[in-house]
Amino acid sequence: MSCGFGEAVTGLVRALLVVLTVGALAGLTACGGSARVEPDTRDRTAELEAVSDGDTLELADGTRVRLIGIDTPETQHPEFGDECYGHAATRFTESLLEAGDQVRLVLDVETRDRYDRLLAYVYRASDGLFVNAEIVRRGYAYVSTIPPNVEHAEQFRRLAAEAREENRGLWSKCEVQGAVGGERPPPSDDGPCLSGYQGACVPPPPPDYDCVDFDGPITVTGDDPHNLDSDGDGIACASSE
Repeated sequence: MSCGFGEAVTGLVRALLVVLTVGALAGLTACGGSARVEPDTRDRTAELEAVSDGDTLELADGTRVRLIGIDTPETQHPEFGDECYGHAATRFTESLLEAGDQVRLVLDVETRDRYDRLLAYVYRASDGLFVNAEIVRRGYAYVSTIPPNVEHAEQFRRLAAEAREENRGLWSKCEVQGAVGGERPPPSDDGPCLSGYQGACVPPPPPDYDCVDFDGPITVTGDDPHNLDSDGDGIACASSE
């Protein structure tokens, strides 16, 4: 094959590719389709249905959203009821977001928790307010850093430290001992320890602890007020949970 003939074939192939591409795009338009690339689902906007509690939202499509990096006091816990400032935290989040509001959801590395809630940094679409950060800044939440979702961990710690120094929110009303960097106080090995857990000293609630607070696995031999054994197999805080 001569060089001239090879160049002619190459040119013909390129021309055919252009024609096919244009034709495909035209076909999408004619059929009501779109050639626009879909946005990254890790950064999207959705409609809010309701605020469930201080750190949990429900979207209009039924998706439950857990705000990354923060932990507001519990309300209506089946075992120990309400924690100090739990209802206040819920009311504060309700003051930031109302039903029908558009919220921007930005995901981190891990996108779902063990309760199948979507894990997200939430921004109020109307003005860009960073909801997670505002709740911490105003003193309505502890910092809850759970790797690998650590994108804003340092920011949250700084805001929580400022809130504590200024005695804002729960830091002014609740008995909080041992909190470091705005984190929820860790469980103490000094007890008391619940007899229904073996393998770690798990204190009675409140507060409500999660597996991130303990080195597992933990054998559950009795009541599980902290709901550590999510799959009910008697082994809590295993690496698969």
